[in-house]
Amino acid sequence: MEAASDRHRRGEEVDWNAEVVERIRVWTDALERPEAWLDFRPLKAEGDVSAWHADLVRLSTGDAVWIDSFFRPHWLPERLEAAPEWRAAARRDAVEERWRHLLWEPGAWLDQRSLKDEGAVSDSEPDFLHEASGEGLYLGGDGAPEDVMSEIRASPASGALRWRRPEARGAEPWMSLFSEPGKWRDFRALKASGQAVPAQPDFVHSLSAQGLWLDLAPAWIAARIASKGSAGADEPFWPEAVMPGNEQPQPVQ
Repeated sequence: MEAASDRHRRGEEVDWNAEVVERIRVWTDALERPEAWLDFRPLKAEGDVSAWHADLVRLSTGDAVWIDSFFRPHWLPERLEAAPEWRAAARRDAVEERWRHLLWEPGAWLDQRSLKDEGAVSDSEPDFLHEASGEGLYLGGDGAPEDVMSEIRASPASGALRWRRPEARGAEPWMSLFSEPGKWRDFRALKASGQAVPAQPDFVHSLSAQGLWLDLAPAWIAARIASKGSAGADEPFWPEAVMPGNEQPQPVQ
């Protein structure tokens, strides 16, 4: 179960009354069925899991609780004095829980696989990134349960799980270069002929004057631009920049 505050922060609607009722149900289960729950507090104290992590987790369902939560039942402090001992989670439990959380709460995770394939983010970046904590998961890494991996392989990006694709930092203007090609001017020919200085941007936005340099482009952008002149390519055409005074007169309509 994901913290309601995280869902609220993402702009999702949260029924706070229902949240209180749900927390009472989950806490009752944790107290009455301690054998089904894992205690992550020792791992939190050692820094093996992040501070955002729930104190108690039921791996079979994804239910989770925080002892100091605002939503804890008013009777909880008294019940905790005589609470049963929950089994302390081991590091392998933390790894398994993280992978299962990917399926329990797909909206909390960002799917970076397509960005890695495109070269928009480094190959060293995790395949899945938890937006709130920054924790990452790598496909092919140790500890991933096989049933979880089977669900991931069977779930395309548009499938029922729908992990969100993040926007690559700094990629917006490069995406505009392809989605709005008519708003950009291509200075590469002028630079190659010496009519523009080497420091001149390769592409300049005709309205905002924002510049883009190919040597700073993500690998997938450079490859896509390079394919523009190949046979049968359907890449957009960027109007070539001209030196002032060399503009071609437009025909009178």
